[in-house]
Amino acid sequence: MRGWWRRRWTELARLARRAVREASSPRELALSVGLGVLVGASPLVGLHSVVALGAASALRLNRVGAFLGSNVSFGPIVVGLVWAEVRLGCAALGVAPLAGDDALALARSHLAAWWLGYALLGPLLASLSAALTWAAASAWQRRVSSASGRTSAPG
Repeated sequence: MRGWWRRRWTELARLARRAVREASSPRELALSVGLGVLVGASPLVGLHSVVALGAASALRLNRVGAFLGSNVSFGPIVVGLVWAEVRLGCAALGVAPLAGDDALALARSHLAAWWLGYALLGPLLASLSAALTWAAASAWQRRVSSASGRTSAPG
């Protein structure tokens, strides 16, 4: 099991390095990751990667960045994300959510609340991730530029 996690981590690091090196400015990379997070936080369970890649291609954004961002809803995080979106949607609609810990059963029984909660929380998460990506990519670009003796305009 340890080898499996190590391979996944190595692959994720390789994709992140590729995303940063791909012909994208920090601004484009931030938009790509933000788009991916926006799609990844949606109730389109099972379609996040496909939709994020298609949207990034259509908008001519960094597909690797969008793919990485769409994986915001993996494993244990998806449970908390779905739970938060449904609870937020229920609160906005003034509906009491069903009791229980099963996030997907809760989401199925409150589908409208899930979409509303996503509409409220998704853009916030996407904006936050885009801002953090822009800051990290800008710092990376400055570091690489100063190491090679070149200067570049901030993106």
